[in-house]
Amino acid sequence: MRGFFIVFMCLSIWLFTSTSRSYAETQAEMTDEACLVLRNSNVEMKNVLKMIINHHQDNKRFIAALRKSQRVWSVFRDAELNTVYPESPDRYGSSYGMCRCTVLNELTRERIEKLNKWLTEGTEGDVCAGSMK
Repeated sequence: MRGFFIVFMCLSIWLFTSTSRSYAETQAEMTDEACLVLRNSNVEMKNVLKMIINHHQDNKRFIAALRKSQRVWSVFRDAELNTVYPESPDRYGSSYGMCRCTVLNELTRERIEKLNKWLTEGTEGDVCAGSMK
C-alpha cells in the first residue's frame, strides 16, 4: 500500500508541476519528459547564477558566499531526495526515474525563485535587503 501511495504522489506532483502539456504515453516517455523539464530548470538556474555573479562582479565576498550557498543547497537537494526515496530505486518501480526528476525539478524551481531575489528590485526602504537590490 505504501508503494502505491508513493507512486500516486509522484504522478500527482508530476502532473501538477510539469511546465508543458504531456502527450507521453509510455513510462519511458514520461520519464524522458520529466527529466527534460529538470534539465531545462538546471540550465535556467545556471543562467540566473551567472547573471547574479555578473551583477555583483566587484563584490568577491558576495560571490564566494553565493557559491558556498549553491554548494550547500546541492547537498540539501540530494538529502531531500534521499528523504523522499530512502530505499533502493528498485523499491519504487518503473516510475522512480520520472518521480526522481519531478522532485528534483520542484526543488530546483524553488531555488530559482530564491535566487531571482538578487535580480529583481526590492522594496524601497527595506533595511533588511542586504546584498539584494
